[in-house]
Amino acid sequence: MKSAKRHLVRVIGNQAMWHSQLQTLAARIEACLNSRPLIPLTDDPEDKYALTPGDFPLGAPLIAVPEPTVAEIPVNQLKHWQWLRRIHQQFWHRWSEEYLATLQTRSKWRRRTENIHVGDIVLVRHENLPPTHWRLGRITEVHPGRDGLVRNATLVTSYGVCTRAVQKLCLLLQPDDFEAVASTGQDV
Repeated sequence: MKSAKRHLVRVIGNQAMWHSQLQTLAARIEACLNSRPLIPLTDDPEDKYALTPGDFPLGAPLIAVPEPTVAEIPVNQLKHWQWLRRIHQQFWHRWSEEYLATLQTRSKWRRRTENIHVGDIVLVRHENLPPTHWRLGRITEVHPGRDGLVRNATLVTSYGVCTRAVQKLCLLLQPDDFEAVASTGQDV
């Protein structure tokens, strides 16, 4: 919530909003926060879905229709609903980048970290995705460098097979890792 409030204050700035606009924006931001994937749903290699916070109250994933971007339109030419959509899209861009950065914690070069393995479910960093949409994929092949560290990986997404650099992939917590974090009382 702290990061959401910080990004909301930065995006809105000192602009005045009507109560109905603020309610609409709060509902859209809630959908963004509750759409983030937590852990894979199944161990099936063909399943590319993950459990989200939105699954708990609804029992199903959150679905939002992608809206066209209004970033190119000057602010003084926006209607009220377009201005609200622009604030929402700016919030999504800032918050999702920060969230993905928290999933990609990099340690110092002195400490060796675990490589991505075949079968891992990952989030694919994609700058042009609309709000509440995450591109998930399952690793099918890894491509290590000469030093044995994985540099690229081939993965299957809902859009097909692609190869991405490891820097563009965020490993989701595996169910056994999630249980270990829950038993220690740390925040996910």
